[in-house]
Amino acid sequence: MLHPRPFAGQRVFVIGGGASIDPADLPRLPRPIVAVNAAYVDRPDADVLFWIDHRFYRQHRDGMARHTGRKVARGDLPERPPYRVEIVGRTQPRGPKKVRPLSHDPRRVGGFCSGAGALNRAYLDGAAEIVLLGFDMGGGDYHDRHRVPPAEWQYETLFAKHFEAFAPELAARGVKVWNTSLQSRLDCFEKRPLREFL
Repeated sequence: MLHPRPFAGQRVFVIGGGASIDPADLPRLPRPIVAVNAAYVDRPDADVLFWIDHRFYRQHRDGMARHTGRKVARGDLPERPPYRVEIVGRTQPRGPKKVRPLSHDPRRVGGFCSGAGALNRAYLDGAAEIVLLGFDMGGGDYHDRHRVPPAEWQYETLFAKHFEAFAPELAARGVKVWNTSLQSRLDCFEKRPLREFL
């Protein structure tokens, strides 16, 4: 059975949690949108809400009921929620750096963090262009809704290497990715100001 590709050929915005985000820009984003973690609060109409950890789910279980799009979680949930959640697995680590590679199988995603998983999901759903917001790789969150932010060392040691592995593979498949966080430590995608996409 073929996986539906609802974003086929489209430009998709993926909203992360970095401090570079100006919340005033979020209502202006055209759809389709993939919201990472608590980004759904500002865009409850996001086409996809993606998360990976049980702590986030427990914090937002009730609030996520207001989200009107598809909900996708990597890994099992601690309970049966009152709304539909698609559960996906993750790719197996590869190479000396133990990188979880980009997935081409809609039943799983690659990467370590929720941002990488959401990017992989946008690709699996057919995006031709992906515009990242708030992918700063450090410096805290633009909101305090994800109550336990990553430790600083995790960004480069655990998170960035997976994005760096994704980049050439996405480019080889003709998927263009832009990072609108101009001060981001993530340098594997071309940086452009968000205003160019609005």
